[in-house]
Order: sequence, then structure tokens, then C-alpha cells
Amino acid sequence: MSSSDELKIGQHHTKSILLFLGCIAFVVACWHMWNNSGQDSYSGKYNPLFLQCIAVVGSLFFGLTGISRFLALLKNTSGVILNEKGIVHNTTTGSGFLIEWQDIRSLTMRSVQSTKFILIHVKDENKYLAKMNPLSRFIMKLNSRWYGTPISIATNSLELKAEEVLTLIREYKKKYRSNKPKKQ
Repeated sequence: MSSSDELKIGQHHTKSILLFLGCIAFVVACWHMWNNSGQDSYSGKYNPLFLQCIAVVGSLFFGLTGISRFLALLKNTSGVILNEKGIVHNTTTGSGFLIEWQDIRSLTMRSVQSTKFILIHVKDENKYLAKMNPLSRFIMKLNSRWYGTPISIATNSLELKAEEVLTLIREYKKKYRSNKPKKQ
């Protein structure tokens, strides 16, 4: 997907490695919680079944997040690619596809804890949901319910600050939105 006016925003590898290691730490903590859920120090305060449920959910979430971070490190892909056709981002579950400029209604920024996300509001969410595998589709539907759009760019592992990325996206959108993609 090379273009004459293409901008690639790289992923900050140190941050990605730290995120991966953090995921491993949480999976280990969840494993510890599972193994010790029936002991007196825990069972006096919490129901062991509750602790095991928390351990399973935490292991799944942080395990899958860790795997996606590890795969992103192996692929060594750009975090965000902007060109005359649209945006391709590789920052969250269900990413890696082209979002055409003509499909974008608006862009907003949202902070969740200390992570900033750029939310991409599109005209037809189903067009993008149809491209996803069932797990990614489920996660993207949750994003849509919580944030009003299924598509978001996680900026915590990018080389540029969230505000800079949003400014660049808006500049490219303004420049290319009225252009129809050229057939090759």
C-alpha cells in the first residue's frame, strides 16, 4: 500500500515491550489468584468462586492483549498509515484494514485511565464489522456501545503524542476527503 503522499507513524517499541511485560505480570497475578483462591487468607474475605472468575477473565483479557502486543512486535508494522485513500492502523484488536476518508463522519479523542484513544466515527459501522473475525467483531461492538464507534486508535504505543496523531489525521482527512480513491 505505497502511495506518493503516505505518512507512516511508527510504534514505540519500548512502550510495546513494557505493555507486553505488564500483560505477562497480570497473567501471573491471575494465575496466583486462581491457585490461592481457596486458602484461608483469601477465602475469609472473598468467595473462592468469585476469585476464580476474576482470575479467568483477567487471564483471558491480559493474555490476549499480551499476544496481540507480541505479534505486533514481531510484525514490526507501522502503528498508523495515512495516505490519499484513508487510514490504516495497527494499534488495537480488529485493526489493519483501510478506513476510507469518505466513510469518516468525525474524529474525537477519549481518555480511558491514562490511555488516549482516537475514536473514528464512520457512516456505516457494519461495513467494517463485517471484515472482522467473531472475537474482534464482539470487541468492536462493545466499543461501539461504550464509545459510539467500533473503530479506535490506541495511541499509547505510537511514536507521536495523541494530539499530534489526531492533528495529522485531520489534515489528511481535509486534504483527501473529497477525492475519490483512484482505481489501479
